[in-house]
Amino acid sequence: MENDRKAEPDVKAQVFALVEAVVEARPFHPSTLAEKAKVELDVADRRSNPYFVVWEGEGTEGSLVARAEVRVPTGKGPSKDGLVVLKLSATAGSAVVERDVFAKWGDGPEVRPPNPTGPADLPVHYLYRLPWGTLSFGFSRDEPAHLVEVVLDATGAR
Repeated sequence: MENDRKAEPDVKAQVFALVEAVVEARPFHPSTLAEKAKVELDVADRRSNPYFVVWEGEGTEGSLVARAEVRVPTGKGPSKDGLVVLKLSATAGSAVVERDVFAKWGDGPEVRPPNPTGPADLPVHYLYRLPWGTLSFGFSRDEPAHLVEVVLDATGAR
């Protein structure tokens, strides 16, 4: 049990370090995200459009990320640096609870509850408005709530 307690802060620190590394990697690019998040990404033609090329994929062995998506602006719209969605692995996500995010990024995020008519597993998001865009942490609705996804939106949309 002692080893489990020591491992948890390390995983939490790794999750936060990953978020910070992706923030610093703007504008978002699939090869950079693949390297930093240890994911294999492919173009998702069916989801891409005239404004964004969408790349998506799964985490490789040892990744904190189960699935990732990056939306790269094509230049045809006003979007700036793109958007990244990181769906965390169960191990990584369970190491981070709400108070950890509040301690790291501040106690005053905007709370974005899921649509009540949506699926029951949609997360509750805590959104931080930063100079470069928005950083949103999605938490499960079960108890204790744990981090399930992180969204970094640097498209310029506020």
